[in-house]
Amino acid sequence: RSSDLEDMNGNRLVEIRNTSGLGVGNYVKDLKPPQLDKFDIDLNSGELKLFFSETINTSTLDFSQISFQGGNDSSYKIYSLTGGKIVSHSGGIVTSLLIDRDLNALKARTDIAASPFDVFISITNNTVKDVDHNAVSEITSFSPLPVNYYGMDATLPVLESFVFDLNKGNLLMNFSETVDVSSLDISQVSLYSNISVVLSSYTLTNLSNFSSPDRPILILPLSNYDLNEIKKRVALATKSDGSDTFISLKSAFISDMFGNSIAQEKAKQADGIIPDITCPSLMSFTLDMNTGVLVLSFDETINSTSVDPSEIMLASSPERAEVYSLTQSSSAERFDSPVITVTLSSYDKDRIKIRRQLATSLRNTWIHLSPSSLRDMAGNSYCNKTGVLLTILYQPDKRSPELQSFDLDMNSGIVTFTFSEAFELQDPTSITFFSEKDINDTYTLTGGKVSVSPFNATQPNVVRLYLSAEDLDEIKFNPNIATSNFNTLISVTNNLGVDLALNLIVAINVTDEFSVDRFYLDTTRPKLLTYNFDADEGDLLLTFSETVNISTISAKDFTFSSFNSSEAIKYQLKNFSAVFQPNPISLRLKLSVNDFNEIKRLESLGVNSSSTYLSLTKDAVADMENYPIDSVATQKVSTFWPDISRPMLVAFSWNLTAETIAFKFDETVRADSLNPKLITLQSNLLGNDSRDLTSGEVLSDDSTVIVLKLTAFDLTTIKLTYQFGLSANTTCLRAREGLVTDMESNGAVRKSKPKTLRNRLLQRPDISSVDILRFGSEFRRHKDKL
Repeated sequence: RSSDLEDMNGNRLVEIRNTSGLGVGNYVKDLKPPQLDKFDIDLNSGELKLFFSETINTSTLDFSQISFQGGNDSSYKIYSLTGGKIVSHSGGIVTSLLIDRDLNALKARTDIAASPFDVFISITNNTVKDVDHNAVSEITSFSPLPVNYYGMDATLPVLESFVFDLNKGNLLMNFSETVDVSSLDISQVSLYSNISVVLSSYTLTNLSNFSSPDRPILILPLSNYDLNEIKKRVALATKSDGSDTFISLKSAFISDMFGNSIAQEKAKQADGIIPDITCPSLMSFTLDMNTGVLVLSFDETINSTSVDPSEIMLASSPERAEVYSLTQSSSAERFDSPVITVTLSSYDKDRIKIRRQLATSLRNTWIHLSPSSLRDMAGNSYCNKTGVLLTILYQPDKRSPELQSFDLDMNSGIVTFTFSEAFELQDPTSITFFSEKDINDTYTLTGGKVSVSPFNATQPNVVRLYLSAEDLDEIKFNPNIATSNFNTLISVTNNLGVDLALNLIVAINVTDEFSVDRFYLDTTRPKLLTYNFDADEGDLLLTFSETVNISTISAKDFTFSSFNSSEAIKYQLKNFSAVFQPNPISLRLKLSVNDFNEIKRLESLGVNSSSTYLSLTKDAVADMENYPIDSVATQKVSTFWPDISRPMLVAFSWNLTAETIAFKFDETVRADSLNPKLITLQSNLLGNDSRDLTSGEVLSDDSTVIVLKLTAFDLTTIKLTYQFGLSANTTCLRAREGLVTDMESNGAVRKSKPKTLRNRLLQRPDISSVDILRFGSEFRRHKDKL
């Protein structure tokens, strides 16, 4: 402004307004790096104050480039910060707080920051920049900067939280700062179940092999004695949320790195309890098969009332190739001790003896205890452990097993056998079913699947045999076998199987009349699984879910439809010309000629697989117990064979009175495809007296019989033929290829020499009045009278 400056004569400076400012003539940028002049550190508050030679850009401050060391040269170990938080800054002074990790690490170091004389700082030139982006001058560890102000830690350490790990036997204690492990006295720690009303408490006595660096978190391993004493107290340290676990610390328990004793506070609740899940270990065991005594030795006292013999398993190997589980009939001695004695019952002892691969030597006697087998005094269940070899006494089993009874369920196809002992069914083909009335009417199984019930206290000797579908259907197919308790008997050879001592079963002969104990009738309704239709032969092949009774077949309950809709073309069968049963679950049905031709006549029905659907009512067929089939609304054909046969002319009928010829074919043909010009009438098979038709009118619809109305010309020509039409023997017809086609456009007459057919139906003579324009065979027969 003009009032700011004057020259030597008092003339004021010409004013330079802000709208027309004067640019700098020469600018020299700040290139001088900033310097760290001094620093203060307060270990009580965690404050670090840095004094720089000029204003710095705090956004560029990188705490990880700052290191502390205990002396003024590089021979001292250093500690580099990992972070920090800027609290304030003014010019070149930056005030920050160390993060807890760094503060506790410095406190834990006895060689750094333990006093004002062992605190030196070094920085790299990447630590910070000034506002002109000049990097700070480096202070190396060779010539570090000593502390300006040092604040000693005077705050008492506080236990902020703790967790009791009953599983590993550790107290996990989290303090507010690093503590001095060497000052720890575990006898100053007490645990309580509650603050107000103490139901249970315990003061610790010792630690187990404790070693730890100075730090804010300690893991204290309790002695086995203390741990077991705590576990005995059912009201202490049992809840996972720590609500029944409180800790009280005396001041002499521990101090921080500066000698500050732990702060005296009221009992603190645990943040959580890690429950004890450590299981007792089995150290060894012995088994005396002479006395039936099993002795188990553990590494700690076992609650004898928790022992469950049924959860103890003997095994032939660590992989448990052969096993046996004791039952509740065995018992454990009621005395809490590391040694548990189990007395085997006679039931268990006998079943151990019959197992040929189990408990016969040192090599095949192992033990497996389930988690439910027993618990220690703290309630921890036993965990899986490797079995231990032991000495035993054994007497081999020499008794052959016997079949005591069997049940047959025709509904599920299961035969349940009960043997005198545990049994391995090896060969189902050793089983033969027969009837009490006729021992020659038999059926021997061809296979089956064996299912043995798991060994247990009630049914170790029950074996279930699942009959194969083929065997079950064959048995059902025979009406004389296995339809009731009275006609269900079996015989077995000694190849049926063995017990686990390899003793063969006692054979059962036909004469022993070993009958079923419980018989369950087949009550399952059969189902149609698939069906195939042969449109060339008129065969219908149906496959069912089980054996069906061929005598129950009912054609009127079969309906064909052209597609799966109410608008489909349908045809209900009338009867079958033949019924076959190629196997118990299949039926081969031959459609009657009328049904077959009617289906062919309906052009949109049964032409291909897309136009062939079948419906069955429940009365269509039944199984061997007369249970009706599940009705079928509409089911598409599985396999379809088209009509590829050419229709054949099998006979014709001659009627001069009606002036017609009726042609009978072996299948339905298209009436409009008949070509009269391909028909030749002749008086004998040789064809030396013949007449070709020229035309005619078809009077029929599509059918197996087509009626042709002769033209007046053809009729007159025929009647003029002296030898033709006098009788059936003089009335023959020759049809050539292309005469007619069936509904699938297959042409009549095979591609071979034309064949002549003698009239095999009926010749009707002309009985109409004679006139000069209309005459026939009767006229020629009596022409001598005219």
